[in-house]
Amino acid sequence: MQNVDIEISNDDVLTLRIDLKKEQGISKGGKSRRIGSTEGSVTLWTKGRPDPRNIKVSCNVFRRLTPAEKKEAARRIFELDI
Repeated sequence: MQNVDIEISNDDVLTLRIDLKKEQGISKGGKSRRIGSTEGSVTLWTKGRPDPRNIKVSCNVFRRLTPAEKKEAARRIFELDI
């Protein structure tokens, strides 16, 4: 996981904690900047039950790039391809 903390309380309340100030780089498509991700589905087991239930969560947090950031990202990708 990248910049995602998962917590399940004793009364089965799921809390995701993501620091919105941290960024993880530009997405593969080059249109957004990744902030946090579970990097696919994560299986959770609840603590407060004798028979834990199989629960999955998936989370992606991102922000759109500004036009200037898109231009800079495209320039960097072009430089890497040369």
